[in-house]
Order: sequence, then structure tokens, then C-alpha cells
Amino acid sequence: MKKQIPNEDIRLKIMNLLSRREHSEKEIYMKLIKFVESKTRLNDEIEKLKNEGLLSDARFSEAYMRSRFNSGFGPVRIKYELSKKGVNKIFIDRALIETDLDWDQKND
Repeated sequence: MKKQIPNEDIRLKIMNLLSRREHSEKEIYMKLIKFVESKTRLNDEIEKLKNEGLLSDARFSEAYMRSRFNSGFGPVRIKYELSKKGVNKIFIDRALIETDLDWDQKND
């Protein structure tokens, strides 16, 4: 069984996860909820990081979309996966437009 994360270390743990790759808010929450002393403190730290621009579902969506596109997956599958990761449809649709990926070329 993994060790409990003390309240004062929640931010550090989130930052460690984010240093490896972008995560959605839901991913961070689901990864840490079983190990924190306080759900409220976890939610507070997630909100702080969002406000500081260090945790962003919009940025996660774009990075995830590019990664999955480069692995050969199409837009329908990627949109589905992002929604399962808790990303808001607005961020998914914006990422689809802003990444400007050539979906037709990928099918050749």
C-alpha cells in the first residue's frame, strides 16, 4: 500500500506529476485522491495550480491530441479519450481547431 501524502506535500506531488507530462485536472485528482489526507486540500491545490497556469485542461488537450495524432489515431477516437479523461468539450473542440492537424493527410 502506498504512503499517505501529507497535506503540505500535495502541491509538490502534483508538480512532480506535471513535470513528467501534462495531465488533466481529473487525472491529477484520480491519481492522488486515494493517498491524500484531505479531498478539500487536494481540490484547493488543483485550483491554485489552475489559477497560476501550471495545470491546464486546454494545454493538456492540445498536447494529448498531437501525441495521439502522431500515433495514428483519428479525431473521433481522440475526442472520446479526452472526454473520458474529464476534459470539457469546449477545450476538446478548441484543441481540434488550434492544433491545426491535417487529418486527411494522416489517412493516406
